[in-house]
Amino acid sequence: MRPIFLSLILVSGIALVSVGLPKVFATHDPTDYSIVASYLGWNDTQPIGGFPCSPNGAANCNPTVTEFRGTAFTVTVKWKDDTHNFAVYEKGTVDAQVQFPTAPCSSPCVAKSADVYSLNPTELLTFTAPIPPDDFNGPGEYEYYCEYHPGSMHGKIRVFKSPDVNGDGAVTIVDIATMAAAFGSTPASANWNIAADIDNEGDVDIVDIATAAAYFGKTLVD
Repeated sequence: MRPIFLSLILVSGIALVSVGLPKVFATHDPTDYSIVASYLGWNDTQPIGGFPCSPNGAANCNPTVTEFRGTAFTVTVKWKDDTHNFAVYEKGTVDAQVQFPTAPCSSPCVAKSADVYSLNPTELLTFTAPIPPDDFNGPGEYEYYCEYHPGSMHGKIRVFKSPDVNGDGAVTIVDIATMAAAFGSTPASANWNIAADIDNEGDVDIVDIATAAAYFGKTLVD
């Protein structure tokens, strides 16, 4: 019965991803993310009329990025106009708190790339998130900014615990089986497994399973 149960859990997770119920999944590999730097908004594609995001680019402008605790992800910053950098800031940092681009990165700045401009059109920033703590307060979160244009170029990074539950560098049937064994549990349950609580909400539910299913078969290390 266990193989059938695991298959049903995996299929259910994939189905939830398909219909979009959890609405928390990135569409990129968590170790390789590209974003276009435009003063009108991150990923803006066709500037029209000076608005923060053009009508054709609004759907992807300043996107929320989903990453995993303890997994290094690399942001590829691609120049489009002006001068920009990609800076990661602590949760809740507002535009007025963003530091001057030439200043060293210090709290609330967490990490930042070098500048992109016409003569240096691509930069990389690799960052490993240490959050969320095991506090059951939900996913961790960072703000990301261009320090040159914090008013228009500001998005969020949501950080979940890794779906690589056993820590071997890939999401496999072993991870799914481990989560299935803890399915429905809370910290008071005999089958509780804190690593399986991927969304850090204090229980192991279908959202956790769906998160793992979305990355099933992927390697989560460089």
